[in-house]
Amino acid sequence: MSELRRNRRKLREVGRRIIVGAYKRGMRGRLGIISAPTGSGKTYNIQNTIIPDDIAEGNTHFLYLTTFTDSVAQEYHDFDRSLRGKAEPTASITEFLNWDYEEEQFPIVLITTIQGAVNGGGQHENSDLLISFLRDKMFSVYWDEAHFGGSSSKETAKLNLGGGMPAEYKASYYKFCEALAKNENGKVTGFTATPLFE
Repeated sequence: MSELRRNRRKLREVGRRIIVGAYKRGMRGRLGIISAPTGSGKTYNIQNTIIPDDIAEGNTHFLYLTTFTDSVAQEYHDFDRSLRGKAEPTASITEFLNWDYEEEQFPIVLITTIQGAVNGGGQHENSDLLISFLRDKMFSVYWDEAHFGGSSSKETAKLNLGGGMPAEYKASYYKFCEALAKNENGKVTGFTATPLFE
C-alpha cells in the first residue's frame, strides 16, 4: 500500500471519530453544527457511515444540501456508488416528494442545493413543500458548507460572507433548516469547515 493511501486511511479514521462521534451526540428537535477541517471526510462519512446508521435507526427520507450547483452531479454520482443497495439517490425534488416509502420499502436521498430546496418560483416555495412532506416522516438533513447563509443574524452573515450581503437578507436557508429541526421526527445537522459566529 502506498504512503498516500496509508495517510488517507489515517485521515479518514480520525475524521470518522470526530465527525461521526459529534453527529451521534446530536439531538432531534435541534439544529446541530459540526465543524471539521477541509479534507477530514465530512461528505465521505455522511455517505458511508452516517446515512447507513440513520437507515438502521429507522429513517426513511434524507436531504443532502450542498451550496454549489455544480457539486450536485458529482455528489449524486458518489452517493449512487456509496449507497447502492441501501437507499435511492435522486437529484429531483419532484421524485423525492412523490416517493412512497410504504410502497417502495426503500429509503430515498435527495441531493440538491440549499437554494433549490428553499426556493421554488411557483405558487409554493420548495421549502414549504418539503417541510409539509416531511412532517410525518422519519428523516435526516445534512447541510454541507452550512456557513453559507447559515445564520439568523445579519451581523453573523456579514462576517461569514466577508462583508457583503444582499440588502433584503432574510436568513431563508437557516430558517428552512431550523423549521425542519423543530420536527421531532427529524435530525438536522450542518457541516462546515468554517465556524459560524452566532
